[in-house]
Amino acid sequence: GSKKFPPPAAYDPANPDHWTFLVAATHLLSQMVGGQPRKAPDDDDYAATERDQLFAADLAAHLSPPPYVSRAVDSSGGPDPEDEARGQGDALVETARSAAEACLAQLDRCRGLSLAHVQPEDFEKDDDYNFHIDFVTACANCRAQNYAIPPTDHAAAKLTAGRIVPAIATTTAAVTGLVLLELFKVVQAAPATVLRTRQIGLGVNYYPSFDADNLVRYATRVVETKPDPASLGPEAFGPDGDVKKEWYEKRPSVAYPDPHSVWTKLEAPDAAVDWKLDQLKAWLLEAHGLKLTAWNLHAGFVADPDDDHKQRPVSVRVYPPVVALDLRNLPDLALSKPRAMMALQQAGIKGALLMSYLAEFDKYKKLGALPDHLPPPERSTADMTILEILQLKGHLDLTARRRVLLDGLSCSLPADALPDHGDTMMDLDDIDVERLAPVLIKLRP
Repeated sequence: GSKKFPPPAAYDPANPDHWTFLVAATHLLSQMVGGQPRKAPDDDDYAATERDQLFAADLAAHLSPPPYVSRAVDSSGGPDPEDEARGQGDALVETARSAAEACLAQLDRCRGLSLAHVQPEDFEKDDDYNFHIDFVTACANCRAQNYAIPPTDHAAAKLTAGRIVPAIATTTAAVTGLVLLELFKVVQAAPATVLRTRQIGLGVNYYPSFDADNLVRYATRVVETKPDPASLGPEAFGPDGDVKKEWYEKRPSVAYPDPHSVWTKLEAPDAAVDWKLDQLKAWLLEAHGLKLTAWNLHAGFVADPDDDHKQRPVSVRVYPPVVALDLRNLPDLALSKPRAMMALQQAGIKGALLMSYLAEFDKYKKLGALPDHLPPPERSTADMTILEILQLKGHLDLTARRRVLLDGLSCSLPADALPDHGDTMMDLDDIDVERLAPVLIKLRP
């Protein structure tokens, strides 16, 4: 999704969060490097004259921070194809290398210097005079202002910090350790049967381990549905009054490959990203015996005004390709609507497309004329490559991706290619595949 970048925050000496951050950070850093004595647990007058707004103003008057320079942010995670196309990729790498060498040169000048012995500061939330909660609250609020998030206060920050510290020290550490135990088995190429599912019961001091769940597999099967008893005669019921099994409606539920798991992929050849729909359709048929029946590609989300503007997914039809309207094919606007229909039918236009043309004919007949510059018809998906379909129709950013799964494919198999399931295959030519492993497309080697 889109990222919301924060605006730069200029120091405001009148902003309590700004000057509190400056005061708290100054005292904590000074304590850690030995610049001032640490606070004693019972000393409530610690730094009493060095914790107010005046002290912060005096500190700020002696500081000259470098000005903030706004730069473009690359959030793609990969190289910029435009830079590579212009031959600037090597130049950017050289610039980064020069900057790194300059930083190393600055560090080299510190050789032989005596550095302060830094002592870590142990977090203590229950002392209101040690600057700990002051620092946490000011940091949180400064960050919140950057992102227009509601601020917190000293009491709420203390309460939240009391929950976070035990979580970091216990649950996170325990989960990480247990995950590493399982990773050791993976590194040692141990069989999957030795992997374990773990539970952590801190409240009752109970930490059970279980055998890993079996991998979910999808297989072709027969689905039996109990019919409506009101539609059946007396012979359909057994002695217990229930419908006999032989009267249940049966239909096949087809999986391909049969069986397969969530990890199974139909891997297309390397050049498939440049295929057109006809080539994809031919490969599915020749390599897998699958007949492509539809492709409805996920194309994002829209707000539903009838459901409190909740986001709902939308898809775009890719196959069968939609024939785009070409206003150049509209009949003469002087014709009546029946004669316009006859002209369109004589031109080979029929079905839903014919109705669409008639709607456009009515629209421009009422306007009295066609536009001076007729827009070109929308490009058909039949003329696009798979890469173009994913980018133009699915609105996918594939810059940093090496592989992609084709979403929304629907296929069928001939009934004679499926295992014998008795009467369920009777009078059927093709059967829709309900569980189809996704097609994997390589975008680059």
